[in-house]
Amino acid sequence: MCGHDLQGGKIRRRRVSWLDALLVIVILAVITIWWRSASQPEVAAPAPVITIPSQVDLPTATPTATPAPTATATPRPAPTPFMHQVQSGETLLSIAGKYGVTVEDLQSANGLSDVLIRIGEELYIPQNGVAVEAGGTGETTLGDGSDEEASVFTYEVKPGDTVVSIAIRFGTTVEAILTANKMTPTDFIQPQQTLLVPVGDLPSEVLDLSDTITVDPTSSTDGQQTVYAAVRLLGPADRGELSIDDATLFRWLSVDILQPNEWYVLRIWSADGVYPDPPSVWTKATSHRLTPGFGVENGVPAQFRWQISVVRVLADQGAGRELQAASFPSDIRSLTWQ
Repeated sequence: MCGHDLQGGKIRRRRVSWLDALLVIVILAVITIWWRSASQPEVAAPAPVITIPSQVDLPTATPTATPAPTATATPRPAPTPFMHQVQSGETLLSIAGKYGVTVEDLQSANGLSDVLIRIGEELYIPQNGVAVEAGGTGETTLGDGSDEEASVFTYEVKPGDTVVSIAIRFGTTVEAILTANKMTPTDFIQPQQTLLVPVGDLPSEVLDLSDTITVDPTSSTDGQQTVYAAVRLLGPADRGELSIDDATLFRWLSVDILQPNEWYVLRIWSADGVYPDPPSVWTKATSHRLTPGFGVENGVPAQFRWQISVVRVLADQGAGRELQAASFPSDIRSLTWQ
């Protein structure tokens, strides 16, 4: 046509501005972020934090109600045992004399097989915990007794009492109680009934002190006199077999320091009625030595039982002196002399 070379001219390329490139990058970044967020699973909300208190008050089960005991007084537990530290020059014999017990008492209470002791050694003293004069262990012979007229006391019957238990507790006999109250063996006694209780062979100080003492107010609880725990027996062992030719030492643990009008009462009685009963023993000591004083008849062993309780004697308020059970009775033990 016109002869102009169409292939010879240069084609101009379109230039991309930096603004366009930046826009593309932003768009790609937005797309990338959207795609990633859409592909990830939904994250659960964090669980709330529970704070546990340092101390939680747990519910307490309500205990089953226990029926009230028939006794109105509160038993007093046994006191802490009294200990003696051995000093230079002391022997078991001198210590026994100081506290009114026997060498055998000390050996038995402390598990000693001989009389050897060491300075500084501590010995348990089976006593009230106070020093007393030597000779605190009384002694009687089975069959001993006087012709003195029995002292008559009053006693208010408690639930569970029987004429037999009252006789044993206060060191008298069933026959004496029945006679004093004009009763027969088939008669019943009732709680709060007042009985006359004759007791023979009493130490004179039992009656003298009951009229002159002032009872320690700390010995009562809410107006009621304290009832001590049952006396714990030490010896002789239950069902023990003893020689008729040897004296028998009865021993027990102290329940506490007794008030002036309170006494241990040791009651010993024939199990089958063949042999005479010894008189009841009223004492402040925690041991008593008894000599049987009879021969075994026809080779038949003499079987006896014994028990200890604490008795309180109240002054005469117009109706006579009153006896009270100041402790629960001890266990009943048996022994055989042969």
